[in-house]
Amino acid sequence: MITILDTAVASENLGDQVIMDGVWGHMESMFQNEYFVNVPTHDYLGPESKRLLKKSSFGVVGGTNLLSSNMQMPLTWQKKVPLWSKIFKEKERRVNQWKITPQDIPDVCNTVLMAVGWWQYQSAPNAYTRKLFNSVLHKQALHSVRDGYSEQNLRKAGIENVINTGCVTMWNLDEEHMVDVPSERKDEVVTTITFYKPHKKADERMLRMLKQRYKKIYLWVQGGGDLAYVNSLDVEGFELLAPSLKALDAKLSSGTVDYVGTRLHAGVRALQYKCLSAIVSVDNRATEISKETGLPVVERSRLDDLKQLLDSPYRPKITMPWANIDKFKQRLIEVHQKG
Repeated sequence: MITILDTAVASENLGDQVIMDGVWGHMESMFQNEYFVNVPTHDYLGPESKRLLKKSSFGVVGGTNLLSSNMQMPLTWQKKVPLWSKIFKEKERRVNQWKITPQDIPDVCNTVLMAVGWWQYQSAPNAYTRKLFNSVLHKQALHSVRDGYSEQNLRKAGIENVINTGCVTMWNLDEEHMVDVPSERKDEVVTTITFYKPHKKADERMLRMLKQRYKKIYLWVQGGGDLAYVNSLDVEGFELLAPSLKALDAKLSSGTVDYVGTRLHAGVRALQYKCLSAIVSVDNRATEISKETGLPVVERSRLDDLKQLLDSPYRPKITMPWANIDKFKQRLIEVHQKG
């Protein structure tokens, strides 16, 4: 039995479903006769989740920006310890998307990372985080991260058995697939915005660019606060898609739309469906992946580049670390065979 630590469970970000679709697809392809179960990463582990992890050969964490330089869980419930002392004495902000506590370590040990990323640009991992990673991460398997920045930080934490494989959502974007992505714009476009990284002036400018170039604009809500944020912008005239991956897939599979927006995994999903795609980067994730793979990314601070991209025929050329992907998979199969 293999346990998948599922980053789409208890998550308001539908992009996590895109990631986990890739994780499940590749894991089921590698281990066709294996029995799989899943437990959450975005919620604390209960007794049944811990039992499943203990029973499994190993656990696999589905790639998202789950790692950070300060993984210590908040202890503000403790009495006689003022909140300010917990916040201001720490060099790095606590980021706890992966809800793992010291008490979980005996159950979560022998965990394998699969295309996992670092939360954002940060300083080196602190002592607590280094100890945690060295306690829970599998010693024989290779740990797959999605970019060189994440690999560098994991090595700073003392994890040497790490390999850069790019994002799992891109593992099927080979040359044969990408040649079918059109180079000319369609008349319709799917767009997204990101509520937790607001920049009203830049986001309004991006949306107006799309209104000038496309006859119809579909807005897909990937995160829980996206709709309220877009309603606060001084731009109108969008058709709202249902906030589900199924609705996005249906529109992308129609073959009638491009994708231009700030959500990374909506943009990758568009490429999976062979749609022309341009991702407007709002943080380190798309930027770092683009540096290494050629993913079509424009910085939100350089929207003139987006204008130029939209007004010229282009076909993204994706370069993935195929040898590293194969190496990660082969090592995981070997670890499984050894029991």
